[in-house]
Amino acid sequence: MKLDRLFLPALAAVLFTGVFCSRGFSQDDPNEDIEYKPYMELLSSEYVSAAKGGKQTLKLKLNFSSDLPLGTKIQMDLVHNGLPLLGETIFYTLKTSKRKGVIYDWVPKKALGVDSYYLRVQIDLEEQTSTVGKAFKGKTKIFPPKANPLVWLYGQENYAIKVGTEEEREAQANLMCTVYDDFINELVGNWNDFKSTLDAVKEGKKYSTAGVIDRKGLELYIRKWRRKMGATQKAVLIDFPSDSPAVHSKSLTAHANLLRLGRMVAKRSVSYQREFEKEAQIQAINPRLNTKDKADAVLRFFDAGFRYRVSKESLNRTMDNIYRLVCPEEEEEAEAAPAADPAKEKPAEGGGEGR
Repeated sequence: MKLDRLFLPALAAVLFTGVFCSRGFSQDDPNEDIEYKPYMELLSSEYVSAAKGGKQTLKLKLNFSSDLPLGTKIQMDLVHNGLPLLGETIFYTLKTSKRKGVIYDWVPKKALGVDSYYLRVQIDLEEQTSTVGKAFKGKTKIFPPKANPLVWLYGQENYAIKVGTEEEREAQANLMCTVYDDFINELVGNWNDFKSTLDAVKEGKKYSTAGVIDRKGLELYIRKWRRKMGATQKAVLIDFPSDSPAVHSKSLTAHANLLRLGRMVAKRSVSYQREFEKEAQIQAINPRLNTKDKADAVLRFFDAGFRYRVSKESLNRTMDNIYRLVCPEEEEEAEAAPAADPAKEKPAEGGGEGR
């Protein structure tokens, strides 16, 4: 369940036969027009959900060409959003003379998110054993060396490897909404803490003695706050995609908006600080990264590089964009709810209405 958006005062493959093959990486590939004979067919795929304490399994039914020598090593990758999944590459070795209806159980190392995946295979003629290499050299018309590596992408919809049960789909949707909501509220909390602290300094309640601002104490606070903000931005940029790849890859647009929101909050904090320093007539505070202090390392991720002026309206528009992408059901419920009476609304807590 979403918390109030505190920035607003009122807003509590290719076919198996008769097709063209190429590496598929660069338009400048000099060998992209070299054709070679299909060597594998993906007949079907079946997703088996993980038993308690177990792992997911992809049951692939495959046909192999009779022209492939025994012992051929085939690289297989799962492609998602146009890119192979890192760490999930496997190498299948053709060890039996059986070529039709071969069942291969692929157990991914990391849990796959609910979505469609595609199979990409390749044979690198230079990575085969000497015996297999000799066999390939006798079939250069079928497997031309100039086309090496021999790549096939089963990228059509009828070849999609569909992962996820209805229960898993619902659970992932809920998790996605929760993860993004947590990040948004962390960014909101960071901003509220910063603004309320500077407001307290203005009122002489913090970092001030007899009307004189304790600049050194304030500088220490701002350094500490930027570390905290940098840690949040690092979590969004690096930790989130690494720790929750399935949730991250489900909506790259939502993630881009979350990165944008982080830069907007950082930019707004710097702008608010500069206004305060001008009003208080104190020298600008800009904590420098101390490479000898490990705690300062996260300052590298403090990114206030947002091009435009940041307002509470633009902050909330960005949040709304994220929620529409990751929590669509809640957005629909909010739109269907009766409009609130502005006269009865109250500002958010913690100074969240901004300036």
